[in-house]
Amino acid sequence: MVSLVLKHWITTLVIPPLLILLFFFLDGERMNFEGIYEMYFIIFLFSILFSAPAYILMFAVAYFIDREERSIFQKKSILFIISLIGIIISFEIFMPGTQFYFLFSYLLISFLAFLFFKENDRNKSK
Repeated sequence: MVSLVLKHWITTLVIPPLLILLFFFLDGERMNFEGIYEMYFIIFLFSILFSAPAYILMFAVAYFIDREERSIFQKKSILFIISLIGIIISFEIFMPGTQFYFLFSYLLISFLAFLFFKENDRNKSK
């Protein structure tokens, strides 16, 4: 499960800033390429900073639930709920009143990452 959390974290750090920039572009925001790179880098850095507490908790929970007799679905569900709560709390604390597409991009990618990333069930091999 810990590897799943790591894949999830990397995915939610890399892809949502791209979606946010896409929303800016679709919203008619005009930026040159230098502005896009700078904006992506800033969003990426803030993503690391704001997501760190939630992912530290997720790594700890993943470590402990990996040792329990639970289905992959149950384990992923627990981690997904922690992820959702972490995203929402982070946005409410650090960026209150933020645009909906910021929050939506992180929630969407979080959901898709847990949906598509596979984790082997180690309990079956024991």
